Amino acid sequence: MHDNWLVCGVVASVIWAAAAGNAGLHLAVAPAISAYRTCMESPIADAAACRTNLHRDWADYSGDRLTYAAVLGLGPIPIGWLVGWLAFARRRPTRATLPGSLASAGG
Repeated sequence: MHDNWLVCGVVASVIWAAAAGNAGLHLAVAPAISAYRTCMESPIADAAACRTNLHRDWADYSGDRLTYAAVLGLGPIPIGWLVGWLAFARRRPTRATLPGSLASAGG
């Protein structure tokens, strides 16, 4: 039973790292994208100026993309493993509580 939970934890960790890392890459440049959309929705929008601003803002914000990806993708994994370990450490049967063990038979 313990091995099944270990495999599930590894699979969940890999999925979390991939999904949250990808989200972190996009989250870093979200202000640039938001400013571009606001510019394009303006009634006096100049598409060329909006694209120029987007490229400038993208360059400013994209330096933090790997940091966002690493923090969001890898940061919560150790916390999840710690919580899982704490949950299963309490549920794991000890030798004295196993059915049919010598310790519970009194000798």
